[in-house]
Amino acid sequence: MIIKTMKKEVIKIYLSSEKEIQSQQNHSNLHTDVVVEMENGDKLIASFFSYQNLETLKSLHQQKGAFLGGKYFWVKGMLMVEKCNRENIEMVIKDLMDEGDFKRVFRKIN
Repeated sequence: MIIKTMKKEVIKIYLSSEKEIQSQQNHSNLHTDVVVEMENGDKLIASFFSYQNLETLKSLHQQKGAFLGGKYFWVKGMLMVEKCNRENIEMVIKDLMDEGDFKRVFRKIN
């Protein structure tokens, strides 16, 4: 999908969990890294987490003792979404760009 805005154009969106996302009916308990390739060749990355997935991760961290037993959690460039599927992610990226918040969430990787 190409996303056009007034200033920039996205030519490709990569999801690190694309196969898992495609194979599941319920996208409410997933997370994925999202790489956006711009028309100028820049690549930017952010991590998308569904709200429910954070609850799942919290329980897992409590069981395993990670992040002080689930007392906190962080990921650089984390973005919370209702559902972690391609359609929703593309809508969020477009909205972030339209609102001017894209570079506050995504960081350049090349």
